[in-house]
Amino acid sequence: ICILLKPNSSRLTVMFRFCIQQLLAHLHKDATRNIVFCFTHARGNFYKPGDTLPALRQELLERKVDIEVKRETMYCFDSEAFRFLACIKNGVEFEPEDTQVFAASWTRAVKEKNRLFSHIKSLTPHKVLDTLSMNDTRRMICAMSRPLGEMTVTIQKNITQATEAQEKAKLADLEALDFMKDLHVDGIDCEFKELDHPRTVCTHKDCIEYIATGRDNIKQVNYKTHCHPHCGLSGVPSEAVGDSRLQSCVAMAPTGVTCNVCGHSFNHHMHRTYDLVIISRKFISPAVEMKIQNKKDAKSQLEAYEAYCNNLVKEFEHEKETVFRISATYGSFLKDVAIIPYNDALGDYLDMNIAQEREKDKILRNQGLIDSLQTSKEAYEEEKKIIEDAMASSVAGATGRFTPSQIKKLQGELFNLKHFGNSLKVIFESIDGSKRNKYIASQILAPAPLGEVKWGLQQAMKSAASKVKKMFVWDQTEEDGGDMECIG
Repeated sequence: ICILLKPNSSRLTVMFRFCIQQLLAHLHKDATRNIVFCFTHARGNFYKPGDTLPALRQELLERKVDIEVKRETMYCFDSEAFRFLACIKNGVEFEPEDTQVFAASWTRAVKEKNRLFSHIKSLTPHKVLDTLSMNDTRRMICAMSRPLGEMTVTIQKNITQATEAQEKAKLADLEALDFMKDLHVDGIDCEFKELDHPRTVCTHKDCIEYIATGRDNIKQVNYKTHCHPHCGLSGVPSEAVGDSRLQSCVAMAPTGVTCNVCGHSFNHHMHRTYDLVIISRKFISPAVEMKIQNKKDAKSQLEAYEAYCNNLVKEFEHEKETVFRISATYGSFLKDVAIIPYNDALGDYLDMNIAQEREKDKILRNQGLIDSLQTSKEAYEEEKKIIEDAMASSVAGATGRFTPSQIKKLQGELFNLKHFGNSLKVIFESIDGSKRNKYIASQILAPAPLGEVKWGLQQAMKSAASKVKKMFVWDQTEEDGGDMECIG
C-alpha cells in the first residue's frame, strides 16, 4: 500500500492530518506492515523526505499506530524524466546537457523502484479480503446507526406507555373495568419508507416542523424545505448532516456555502433516500386479551393485566439494553480491526473555518455561517464522545478481536428481539437493498477502434520509441542479475 506524499509539508496542517487519518481509518490493522510512503517531486529536496518526515512521524505517533517510518518504508521519486519523454514525443528539442540531467534522474528513479520492489518481495501478503470485510461491516454499522438510534427512543417511549398502563391498572375501579376499552398498551414502532427520489433537505430549525403524518397520524419531524427534490448527487452518505460533498448540489450557490433555496449553510443540509415513519402499535395480542378475560373475576383479571404490563416493561428494558450493548460492540469492532477507528481531524477543520470567518471584517463576516459551523462542531463532538465511550466500555480485550462474522451474528441477535427485532430487520434490509440497487454495475460494450485508428496509434508508438532509443542507452545492471534494463 503506497501512500504518496510531497516532501515539503513542514506542518501538521488540517488537510494533511485529515488525509492521513482518512486513509488509515479504512485499512485493516494487519495491513500496517505493508504500508510504504512514496515522496514525489523529490529532486528539489535532494531525493529526501524533507520537512514532511517529522510531520508524518508526529501524526503517526499521536495516533498510536504501529507503522514504522524508516529507510525500508520510504521511497523518493521524481517524474521529471517522464515529463521529458512526453515533451520529446511532442517534438520539443533539448540541449545535450539537459538530456544528461534527465537521464540521470531516470537512472535514480529506476534504482529507487528496484529498491521498492525488493522490499515488496520480502513482505508477507496481508489479506485484502479482511480490509474489504472490515469496510463492508463498517457500511453495515453506519446503515444501522440511525435505525438503532431511532429504535432506542422508540423503546423508551414504549417503556413509558407500558409503565403508565401498569399504573392505570393499579388505580382501576374494579366495578367499572372494561378490559377491551380501558386496559390496553398502545405503543409505537418504526417503519421504513423509501422516498420516490433522493432529495436534499434543510434541517435548520426554521425549515422543519412537527406534523401528524403516517398511517396513524403520529406527530414527527417533517423536513418541509426540499432544497433539491430530485437530487442525483452521488457519493453522499444518506442521513448525514453537513457532509462537505453537499456543496456540489445544484441547490447551493456558486460558492458552495449557502443554499439558493432556503439561504442556510450546507452544514444544515442532508441527503435523504428514505424516511423512518413512526406508527402506532398495540402490545397486547388477541390471545393475551382472551387469556386475561378468561380469569374468573375482575380482581384476577386486573392482577393478570398488571403482571403482563410489568413483564412487558422488563422485556422492553432488556431490548433497550441489548441495543446499547450491540451499539457499543460496533464501536469496539472499529477499534479492534481498523488502524484508527475514525477520522478525528474534522473537529480541527471546523475550528479552522470558524476562526477564518471570525477574522473577517465585520461587513464581510457571516455570523449565520459561524453559528451553523459551531452547531456542526458540537454535533461532531457529541458523536465522537459516543464512539469513544462505546470503545472504552468494550470487552474486546478480554474476549479477543472481533471479526466480521461475529458482528453479523450480533446483527442476527438484534433481528431476533421479541418486540422490535422484526422492525429492525425490515428497516435494515430495506436500506441495504436500496443502496445495493443504486450500485448495480452495467456492462457497456465499446466498439473496437477502426483499422485506420489502429494504424495511426501504431505509427505514433513506433515514432516515440525511435526517439527514445536515440536518447537513452540500455545497460546491464548487476543487482538485477544481468537482466537488460532501460536506465536512461
